[in-house]
Amino acid sequence: MVVDDDLTAALAALRAVGRRSSVARGLQGGVEQRLLQSIVDATASLFDAEASSIALFETDPDRLEFRVAAGAHGAGAVGLVVKPTEGIAGFVFSTGQALALSDVASDPRFDVEAVECTGYVLCTLVLVPLLDDDGSVGERNPVSCGAIEKKMGIHGNPTCVLNYDGAKGWLVGEPEKGLAAMFIMMNAARLGVGLQGLAQAEVAYQNALAYARERRQGRALVADQRDADAKADPIIVHPDVRRMLMEMKSFLEGARALVLWGALQVDLSRRASSEEERQEADDLVSLLTPVIKGYLTDKGFDSAVLAQQVFVFLRSLLKVGYYAGVSEALTRVPSPEYSYVPAAGVAPPPSVSRAPDEAAVDGPSGTI
Repeated sequence: MVVDDDLTAALAALRAVGRRSSVARGLQGGVEQRLLQSIVDATASLFDAEASSIALFETDPDRLEFRVAAGAHGAGAVGLVVKPTEGIAGFVFSTGQALALSDVASDPRFDVEAVECTGYVLCTLVLVPLLDDDGSVGERNPVSCGAIEKKMGIHGNPTCVLNYDGAKGWLVGEPEKGLAAMFIMMNAARLGVGLQGLAQAEVAYQNALAYARERRQGRALVADQRDADAKADPIIVHPDVRRMLMEMKSFLEGARALVLWGALQVDLSRRASSEEERQEADDLVSLLTPVIKGYLTDKGFDSAVLAQQVFVFLRSLLKVGYYAGVSEALTRVPSPEYSYVPAAGVAPPPSVSRAPDEAAVDGPSGTI
């Protein structure tokens, strides 16, 4: 396993933080405070966090007291006292279970009142249109693009930095609930991305299937399947081509059923007759969303690669990955006599490593 140098350094820093925090309570006065402060400073810097804090358990009465904090939004937490069973910090303390939350504000254990005491302002979602209030094209709302985000392999990507200096916006949803509202959009986008992976795999399969039925290359292993009126058979008769096509088809049928069932759960989460049914469907959608997004895009890519193998089956057309022949074909060609049909006057090649121009095949697109 190859470990990135930055990841190795980060893990080493975390181990150092753990060792230092374990001895902090044994120190006295200012030494303890300085050591704890160095820990949160290092943590905020390591994770590029807006805030980092440490709460210590105190008795008489039992409480969690925030002693130190760091980051642009962390200072207000110092001196905050919460019950050891309340909030996310109380849950972690009382159960000993570590948490990693991507949307803290939507977690039911999130203590809004405690956060408000720190002065930290949660994300608020606003809509900043370019048009006037009545929808007409009047004086332009001063929104400008500051920079285009560059992502490798993604061209025409709309992600950018927007400047809202002097712009007028409208609140979407509730104040300081913007992150939760944004995740509604993000989860819908994730389902759409999964569907996109399915769609791309479907297009790849349909084109590969049509090509495999038309493209002629080699002879079928079974004599009854050979076309007596042609010098070569469609490549769909070759076992490995059929295997690749069937692998794509089986994935597509299962993926399509999963997407449709997921869409049904989305409808049930909104329209089911009882609250219990709606909640159950919503829980299933939460579980299925990363599965649909992740699995369908990964397997969609794999299907496109298999389709590509069908298109260049037994031919060395492309450099780099296909320079020495298609990997699927070269590992599964049974014997030279079934791999090539020699043109008139050309002797059969002694091995599959013979250059392509030493054996010609008449196909729908001409002789190759």
